[in-house]
Amino acid sequence: MIKTASRRLFIALCVAIVAVLASIGAGSSRASDTFNLSDEQEIGQQVFNALKGKGEIVSSSPLYEPLQPIAAAITRTAQPYYGRPFKFYLVHEPSPNAFATPGGNVYVTDSLLYFVKNTEELAGTICHEVSHTIHHDSMAAHREGAPHRAA
Repeated sequence: MIKTASRRLFIALCVAIVAVLASIGAGSSRASDTFNLSDEQEIGQQVFNALKGKGEIVSSSPLYEPLQPIAAAITRTAQPYYGRPFKFYLVHEPSPNAFATPGGNVYVTDSLLYFVKNTEELAGTICHEVSHTIHHDSMAAHREGAPHRAA
């Protein structure tokens, strides 16, 4: 019971951090000033198509079960700060990682789900990636000519 309560508290804290990070960047000049959400959606779709073409998108897996409730909780808080829906995908890669692309797509490698020690670590990683999307970090890197794959 205590473990479940602390887990919920941690996820709530991560969600609150995403909200704070989103509000901090709300008034600043960001990539969103020069790229509209349609541009972001198009770039995000290109990345999705490339991953799908290489067979890296995992369409069905029991690993979605622990991912979905965390993604849903984070989305409820983060969505008002971004004009496109967030979508979460599992990708098959040997290295534990997560990354976000423009347009609201957040990718979590299946190996990350085996690597994290608990749901709190997974929630923290996803919050980090969602904050990249809210702040348009990939678009800023794209504008500057540097390839960006969120850490």
